[in-house]
Amino acid sequence: MQKFYRPLYSTAIISILIAVCCNSVSDIYEPELNIYCLLWCPTSHYTVLVDRTYEMRESSGDYISDALVILSDPYSVDTLQYMPADSAYHPRYPLNIVPEAIYELTVIKEGFNTVTAETKTPGNFNILYPQPFDTLTVSDTIILTKSSGAHYYWGYFIDVNYNLIPFWYVPDTLDSLIRIPVPFYLHFAHSGWYDIEIQACDNNYYLYSQFGTEQDSVLQAGVTGGVGVFASRLAREVHVYLLLN
Repeated sequence: MQKFYRPLYSTAIISILIAVCCNSVSDIYEPELNIYCLLWCPTSHYTVLVDRTYEMRESSGDYISDALVILSDPYSVDTLQYMPADSAYHPRYPLNIVPEAIYELTVIKEGFNTVTAETKTPGNFNILYPQPFDTLTVSDTIILTKSSGAHYYWGYFIDVNYNLIPFWYVPDTLDSLIRIPVPFYLHFAHSGWYDIEIQACDNNYYLYSQFGTEQDSVLQAGVTGGVGVFASRLAREVHVYLLLN
């Protein structure tokens, strides 16, 4: 009886080992390209960071320096060059980043899937209130003309020591004017002169802003074939006196 069951027992062990090996082969981790590029509008200065994803137990390495990185608009193309000083790709033939234009990014690196990404820059907007050198209180409302294509407004109160107090606002799609309440937590700041910088951001930037450091999901904002963010934003600024007494 013992001799009869022993071959069956051995066969079962071999079957389990084969199944485990097959699963291990099929579950081999394949890294993806991870890119980071935020276009400021209007400007001709931009950079692209190219990295790859890593397993949880794997230590991260240097940024990728030998990728082919191409930024294009409907009329021209810029093949970026890698600059070791900041481990980023910089313009070789800079494109003008203008409002309401579509830009495409392509990143090619041997051994990885090709990454493609697209952003449409937000439209122009103006700060209607406050005007330069106005006095602002926490009961006031910041009023903007609407930026076409802007899904999100992000800003800062910047004091004379360059300390930043952030705020953000997601507008209703039916709004003709953007009305942003002055953040209540400015009560904890001090009266004085501040620059208010407000950025109109595209939908990719909005998606990017939703990711927190505690999340373990893969960041993908405007990027296909890999992970990362390719987004655009347009900024306006006004100098005001903030009265908090």
